[in-house]
Amino acid sequence: MVTRLCIDVGNTRTKVNIFEDDEVVFSWISSALEASTLTRFIKTYQIKVGGICQSGFAPNSEVNAITSQIKVLHLDHTTKIPINNLYKTPSTLGKDRLAAAIGVRKQFPNENCIIVNAGTCITFDFIDSKGNYHGGNISPGITMRLQAMNKFTSRLPYVAPKYNEDLLAKSTEEALQNGAVKGAIYEFETFITRVQEKYGPSKVIVSGGDAQYFENQSKFPIFAVPNLVLIGLNETLKFNGY
Repeated sequence: MVTRLCIDVGNTRTKVNIFEDDEVVFSWISSALEASTLTRFIKTYQIKVGGICQSGFAPNSEVNAITSQIKVLHLDHTTKIPINNLYKTPSTLGKDRLAAAIGVRKQFPNENCIIVNAGTCITFDFIDSKGNYHGGNISPGITMRLQAMNKFTSRLPYVAPKYNEDLLAKSTEEALQNGAVKGAIYEFETFITRVQEKYGPSKVIVSGGDAQYFENQSKFPIFAVPNLVLIGLNETLKFNGY
């Protein structure tokens, strides 16, 4: 049995899973990558190998502190992966999007899958039943939409995200919320419809902090799979002999 430390450095949070083979034995989430905490995990679980998927900022000193203790794979466009990447510019592809596609392939082999990660940005991606990653789209996240309407206008306030039942808002606060939340849901459903028209029936997998809005309101069956990026990173480590 191999114990692996998998680290997902996002735009707002760092997530850690410790895997024993395919089983998650420990999870941790923080607003920052903390070398002292990771060192404690390494010693406690006697970890020898790990992987980092870095889409957000992590200080070099923190990363170096980890790599000096264990063998670490940094996921990038040169890494050997267990799927076929059809993205035209692989060096610019977000590592979290790539890892999530690998994670979905692990969870749903031999099926068409639409992957939606609803976080700071909303990413929409597609991997087919043969393991070909076709790419996807990037859109502002729900909170980002609300922040933008406040920042780039002189009178519109910032309001917190909320799903309102009424289709037509009866206040400016509700109008902003509907525009951001319902607009994202409509975009979500249109993307799924168009992909399925082109590629056929597909499972829809949603993750991220704002996944609740899509899970609760979409007309499509939804599979909620937390930590897709970490699952994909663990698969990549295995594929590379770690």
